[in-house]
Amino acid sequence: MTADPLESGGERSTAAGAGRSKSLKRLVMNHLGVRDVNDISVQVYRFPYFLRASVQFALDTVLQKEAQIIQCVGVSSARGRIAGAIELFREVNFSQLLGASGKDRWNYGTIEYEHINIGKDAEARFVKNGLWLLRVGEHPLAMLMMGTSWFGDVHVSLQLAGPNTPEVEQTVSSLINRIREAAKQSPFYRTKVLSLEKDVEFFGSPGVHIKVHDVPNVRREEVILPNKVLEVIERNVLGFVAHRQQLKNWNLHVKKGVLFYGPPGTGKTHTIAYLISELTKLGQTVALVRAEQMAYLDAYVDLARQLQPAVVVIEDVDLIGEDRDFPGSSLPLLHRMLNEMDGIGEDNEILFILTTNRPEVLEEALAARPGRVDQAIEFPLPDEDCRRRLAQLYGRGLSIPEAVLEEIVRRTNQASAAFIKELMRRAWQFHVSEGGTGTLQLADVQKALEEMLHQSGRLGARLLGGGSLGFAPLQ
Repeated sequence: MTADPLESGGERSTAAGAGRSKSLKRLVMNHLGVRDVNDISVQVYRFPYFLRASVQFALDTVLQKEAQIIQCVGVSSARGRIAGAIELFREVNFSQLLGASGKDRWNYGTIEYEHINIGKDAEARFVKNGLWLLRVGEHPLAMLMMGTSWFGDVHVSLQLAGPNTPEVEQTVSSLINRIREAAKQSPFYRTKVLSLEKDVEFFGSPGVHIKVHDVPNVRREEVILPNKVLEVIERNVLGFVAHRQQLKNWNLHVKKGVLFYGPPGTGKTHTIAYLISELTKLGQTVALVRAEQMAYLDAYVDLARQLQPAVVVIEDVDLIGEDRDFPGSSLPLLHRMLNEMDGIGEDNEILFILTTNRPEVLEEALAARPGRVDQAIEFPLPDEDCRRRLAQLYGRGLSIPEAVLEEIVRRTNQASAAFIKELMRRAWQFHVSEGGTGTLQLADVQKALEEMLHQSGRLGARLLGGGSLGFAPLQ
């Protein structure tokens, strides 16, 4: 990769190479030591395009250890720059490269690089249009890597060509397998929190790129749930992951699905943030699927397979997982999700975490069938002990007299955790606006409750998670 990509007679630009239409063919044929394209054997492997940074890492790692790089050149279309860009995203093979003529002609070109963000302002470099001439042991090989559109999906096409002999075919197969394994071990995305974001479409083919998110900083003591509920969650998520290898040793399946359900604002998303912070410490890669990204579900599963052990988090799964008989059910997406969960394979180390506010509309096949969802966990409205702990958690920095705390607990019966969080923020805001000294007063809480429950009306109360609460003066 450090050698001059245009050494050994290569051209400096596409225009310069256009006058030598046979130069690429001559270059490859001479390197492979063959006279006819029929004497060449080609093997192809396609990676998801969003993993191109990991593919480049794998190439650099494997070739540095196992191959001698004779030359690396760029490839472009003889039809010009714009036409070349269009050609870039259709499948290009060695037969076209070595035997094409006229409008399909390919020539030397400038190597083009893409700089890909891999998180924390770090970048990786990807060769978009490279042709490598290699020697692996005694065998000369040629390798072509380009972004291509394959049946509507954008991929990185990796093609290796060599003389048509059994020994070379075995060498090529072994090299591709090592590149595949090295791509899985790439440090760019492993044990990180990822999502797939839409790219500009590549000539009709939808493209996505990987976005790396910061790991949430949520501690266990900040997860306010009944103790038995939190224990079940940790046993089925963190405990399952921690003991997965032992399960595998006993020939038990190591994929799992967990469903979190309960009213809005009861802490499902907050709990997932805590779990993510712990899962990454346990060596898991986490893929976050938002509602608008459901169309990329198959790409997410590809990502999880490549980076397993992995966790796929799908929030608000009821948006696509409604019962088939429910009006407006998103059947195609539902079927795809069920098929993906079924087809993941019991030996794949992938955990699905699904959340919903409306379990009653979920299809029974999703909510109850083992192998899709193995454990459903209800997130209840906070009980008295949880309401007290929530008020203390979100009232940090304030002095809360015991009488005020008890009144908050009493008045928030049947309220959600989200409601209590907002109540404490507003009470503190009223306290500050009245020139408070840092000790919360009953009047501050009263004003906050009045604004949230009375002045916002029934809709506002429901949106805040306090729709079942009445309004009465504090005692």
